[in-house]
Amino acid sequence: MAWLSRVADSEHTRASYLKEADRLYRWAVFARGKLVSSLMHEDLELYRRFLANPQPAAVWVGTRRVGRHHPDWRPFSGPLSESSVRQALTIVNSMFSWLVEARYLAANPLSLARKRRGKGAPRLTRLIGREQIDACFDAVGALPCETELERRHVSRCRWMLQLFLLSGLRISEVTGTRMGAFYFRQGQGKTRWWLDVVGKGEKARQIPVNDEMLAELRWYRESLDLPALPSPGEDLPLVLKVRGLRSEPMTRQAIHTILKTVFRLASDRLTSLGRGDEARALELASAHWLRHTAGSMMGDAGIDIRTIKANFGHSSLSTTSIYLHKDDDHRHDETASHSLTQPDTDETETLEYWKARAEALEALVEKLSKER
Repeated sequence: MAWLSRVADSEHTRASYLKEADRLYRWAVFARGKLVSSLMHEDLELYRRFLANPQPAAVWVGTRRVGRHHPDWRPFSGPLSESSVRQALTIVNSMFSWLVEARYLAANPLSLARKRRGKGAPRLTRLIGREQIDACFDAVGALPCETELERRHVSRCRWMLQLFLLSGLRISEVTGTRMGAFYFRQGQGKTRWWLDVVGKGEKARQIPVNDEMLAELRWYRESLDLPALPSPGEDLPLVLKVRGLRSEPMTRQAIHTILKTVFRLASDRLTSLGRGDEARALELASAHWLRHTAGSMMGDAGIDIRTIKANFGHSSLSTTSIYLHKDDDHRHDETASHSLTQPDTDETETLEYWKARAEALEALVEKLSKER
């Protein structure tokens, strides 16, 4: 708990770190019969394998979402992916390092882990292409829209997609921001709208709201019989529930579930069109993919990297640079369509071209010799 109080700068981070510390503690005591302070390097190698396949499943894996104190609660909902295992061990390593620094432990059992060789620039793959985005909106448009609740759900799904794609917000920022955070300023004869956000590390920033996003905000609010634009200090969440208390924000998990459903429906549409690769990639998508996609679209639109950095709340340009992505097929075609070492001519003209260049060079050399 002392470690958490020093390193967790937000409720989400605290919950994530506490979950991983708790998992390790339970595994050490119940699977290895050891205190965390007695774990050795070899134990942590076993723990790495355990995270990828927590067995016995009846003891460690829960089959339904229940409260922590319910008899059916388990620490895992299934095996962790490779990236999730790395994240879990990164958190555990952070905990051990702090405990060593604070003199609670003599050594960090993870410090002996094999050091990975330096890697090049990370390849950004968590992107949703334009046609995949279109499939998502088509899937939302095909949802049932007969009852009032259904109509509210459809408008909410569309607003979610537009909000993430046009703002690049994190899911925690969406749930933690209110409608009253929209505001406008007059300057140089123009009204400029902004969105106040408190992001990662409790850092506040202001996100420019373009005409497209403002139009989507109007449409969403009017679909709910609300005034077209929010009033200062308005306490309604950015994304509203379709029933219940309007002032109560949706949970991160609820937004995640809705988006995953939309992605799955869009994936089914792409599969039916024979585009299996795009469909399978979309099945893996999450809210954070929309943030990556938003950054990529801003870069492709020619927006300055420093502007994207400020909009996304990054602490360094190196983080922002991974968002500057151009569609791989287009990039390949554009590069391959230009000859870089030869003139744009057919093979029959190549000899004549180089002969003419040689003659011009000889003439230049002769001219320079005479001038000298």
